[in-house]
Amino acid sequence: MADFRYTATDDQGRTQTGEISARDQHDARRQLTDRGLTVEQLAGVDEAAMQPSPGRLNSSDAEELVAQVAEIGKANIPMAIGLRAAAAESTNRRVKRAFEHLAKGIDQGQSLDEVLKRNAGSYPPHVAGLIAAATRTSQLGGALEELLEHHRQMRDMRWTVISAILYPLLVVGMALAVFLLLMLEIVPVFGKMFEEFELDLSAATMSLVQISDACVALTQGDQKWLLVIVCIMSIVALLLVRFVAGPAGWRRFLGTAPLIGPIVSWSGAAAFAQMMAVLLDYDIPLPRALELTSDAVRDRNVSNACRLLAAGVANGQTLADGLEEVGHLPATLIPFVRSGEQLGDLSGALKLASQVFFERIGLRTALLSSVSPPIIFVFIGLGIAFCVIALFMPLVSLVGGLS
Repeated sequence: MADFRYTATDDQGRTQTGEISARDQHDARRQLTDRGLTVEQLAGVDEAAMQPSPGRLNSSDAEELVAQVAEIGKANIPMAIGLRAAAAESTNRRVKRAFEHLAKGIDQGQSLDEVLKRNAGSYPPHVAGLIAAATRTSQLGGALEELLEHHRQMRDMRWTVISAILYPLLVVGMALAVFLLLMLEIVPVFGKMFEEFELDLSAATMSLVQISDACVALTQGDQKWLLVIVCIMSIVALLLVRFVAGPAGWRRFLGTAPLIGPIVSWSGAAAFAQMMAVLLDYDIPLPRALELTSDAVRDRNVSNACRLLAAGVANGQTLADGLEEVGHLPATLIPFVRSGEQLGDLSGALKLASQVFFERIGLRTALLSSVSPPIIFVFIGLGIAFCVIALFMPLVSLVGGLS
């Protein structure tokens, strides 16, 4: 006996896929015909499993693939034919191979999301999740296009947040460079001068010289190994959090960081609310919608929360109570969900929640990009003024004494 994967239609025109055990393809086709099914595609499971991988796609390649699949779905073209046409038109060799690979898998009786799952290493994880979510709806093209639009919105938001964070970090880095230049090169020269003239130094000048001596000792003296050890331990700690705690643990760690922590938390909640709203609009049952959202979101912390929520909802728990119990998502989301459940419009409540989270992210991003740099510049100016005054006060006293 061998296993065969099939795609067939019943007497009402509904497509069915699955596997069947038979002696050969003829026997498998006969069994399916006896069930009242019209066989469209039939292939051995081993033959489908041995199909070569198309190679790893990056994010932009995967987005092009999803957009084309959405167009094929909207046009109601047979998927295998549409994928081959897309492959013929594509100028990207990686995407071209991916289209051909998907078309071959469908010809062998696999569904689109099954082909993606069998070659998970070739596609970004969220791509298979988006397509799997869309294929569960009655309108593949429209659902996938809407999901893709939300994905692009989340991607644009991530780049906006990253750019908003990079500018203050660049300013802080430049300030640190100026600080080290003062402490390691300029202040020591003045310190030797003060020592040679045996000047009475003010508390501010003494503090500045002591800070400079400490910086010199940590970077150039015998204590430099202490600084090296601290840096290595910090890097090792971050690597442990990143790789030992896993993606979900890393996201939780980022969620506790000052300034950017709320952004990380809100972005995960916005992605969750958007995805769930789309799936519920297409009449996907709530437990299944949570499972599909778990596969489609990038945030592994949110993904794990979705799986826990799906199990709870399947056992009769409300989504709001589940969110309160799981605790991986912002508490702000719970009142929206509870209100949506009470009013019978959970999808609308989730859409409203996602808008609120996007507005919060926009406000925090504006704070980082427009407010924090001037504040940093003010502190830099005050620091430089303090250094100048502390260094030149003894010189003024010296000139006054000589005159």
